[in-house]
Amino acid sequence: MAIDLHKKAERAGICLKKQGIGNPPHVRVGLMMDISGSMRHLYQDGVVQEAINHVLGLAMNFDPTHHLDVWVFDHKHAQLPVAATPRNFHDYVNRQILTEDAIPKWGTTCYAGAMHQLQDHYFGRHADHAAHLDGREEGHHGLLSRLFHRHGQGDDAEGRDGVRNFDAEARKLPVLAVMITDGDNEDHAAAERAIRRSAPYPVFWSLVGIGDHAFRFLKQMDREFDDAEFVDLEDLRITDDALYAELVSPKLASWLKQHPPRA
Repeated sequence: MAIDLHKKAERAGICLKKQGIGNPPHVRVGLMMDISGSMRHLYQDGVVQEAINHVLGLAMNFDPTHHLDVWVFDHKHAQLPVAATPRNFHDYVNRQILTEDAIPKWGTTCYAGAMHQLQDHYFGRHADHAAHLDGREEGHHGLLSRLFHRHGQGDDAEGRDGVRNFDAEARKLPVLAVMITDGDNEDHAAAERAIRRSAPYPVFWSLVGIGDHAFRFLKQMDREFDDAEFVDLEDLRITDDALYAELVSPKLASWLKQHPPRA
């Protein structure tokens, strides 16, 4: 059955309107997707692909270029060289993740690296990021940088799908950072530092935990930070309406209302 992203965007828009967001602000949206060993079956069964479709539908309400920047993480992390868009989302997971040997897969779970790299991407490189990368991860990051070069850089004006470069004005735009994970992390202190680092930036962290883990760290971040929220999902196999109802919460709506609506 054909997937209609515009229908998904409409469903997300309805949820936004229910929270009083009739004209959403211009927000860049990034998705950090767990790719640890316990997630393997969700990638292979197409569940992660559908999750990306859901989040892309939400992103289309915020980003006029209809880009969803994507990261994956286990104990390593990588930004995918090509953003998800309405032009390329079909079979995105297979093409950009499962068949790419350079993409980390099926390891253990650490959040901090992807959180830092997301902030580097949207707001500029920060020297403190290097302190959280060991030699193996630095080497992997360099390999992914070469992949970025191979695929080409994106151009917002032309609407291409590659990794985008942001000018000084674009770096002031708010960011919705959605992280989806099925397990607790091994790097509590480092991940908390990554979230604390974002304090000067207009970032909202939607921290989605799937399954029956305790997710104590994510719940702690929800309690401690006004711009972080734990979203508890029993299963990632979920309808558009059910997911958007969880993501588009009063807490997210309050944050969105702090930013001017798009002209």
